[in-house]
Amino acid sequence: MIDFCGTTARFWQLAGYVLYIIKVLIPLLIIILGAIDFAKALTSNKDDEINNATKKLIVRMVIGIVIFFIPLLISTIFGLIKNANPYLDKVDACQTCLLKPFNSACNAYKNNKPLPS
Repeated sequence: MIDFCGTTARFWQLAGYVLYIIKVLIPLLIIILGAIDFAKALTSNKDDEINNATKKLIVRMVIGIVIFFIPLLISTIFGLIKNANPYLDKVDACQTCLLKPFNSACNAYKNNKPLPS
């Protein structure tokens, strides 16, 4: 059996931390940048700038929603990998550490310990 995910669990956990930070920062950035754009547009009293600020906010919100679907996409991909390759052992380590980096199961994979029951 190939233990790729078990041996690279530290990388997956680091990527999970980055993904978690992105999921927290994106909504904050959308709110802050949207408020700044609308404040500038409202102070200029031009309809074109208000329309542009609205379009920018909609695009940013769509990007934010897409980012929140990344975990679902990752789960689907790992599910397909798990079903397609029976020789790949511990695919759950990749998925768990990427989607739940703070989980104790990820730390167990990272330290090559048996999972807590």
